[in-house]
Amino acid sequence: EFRNYQVLYQLGIPAAKVLAIGEKRIFCHLLESFIITEFLPDTQDGRAFMPGGAFREDRKLRETFWRINLPILAKLHKINFFHKAIHPRNILWRLRDDSTMEVFWIDVARCRIVFPFRMKRAIAFDLYTILSDMRVPAEEGQRMLAWYLEHNPTCGYTLESLCAAMRNFHRHCFGTGV
Repeated sequence: EFRNYQVLYQLGIPAAKVLAIGEKRIFCHLLESFIITEFLPDTQDGRAFMPGGAFREDRKLRETFWRINLPILAKLHKINFFHKAIHPRNILWRLRDDSTMEVFWIDVARCRIVFPFRMKRAIAFDLYTILSDMRVPAEEGQRMLAWYLEHNPTCGYTLESLCAAMRNFHRHCFGTGV
């Protein structure tokens, strides 16, 4: 996970600062590991924009949240970095004094580099994960995907094919159509 944080830092992606890492081993067998990141006061995670969340109905703030984070995800994808757990709960946010949103990515343990020929599926997986968690109206979901494509236009998808990939993931996960 520390290595993944280093990738985020090198790309200029806002993430919690790692303060310490450690592990416990017995005869080279890893028993447990830990990572300690800085405390980020006045933050909450992106579940606030999910159904039942405190800011779910604040469309402007919810849109600000994904407009900040989807270009970050696109930046990772451009270097073949697969997040694999891009849930809103893994993104902390707060409003600055000037009312602009500041975000911090956390919990990047599952991130990994993938071969370029696997990246298209990885992109669809990451986008499906965040879309299914946020459960936004269809029109907003399309705007989210279009916004992503503006920041990663060479990913191999058109808006139509990306929407089709989302429908395929939905059928695969839930056995129904959308």
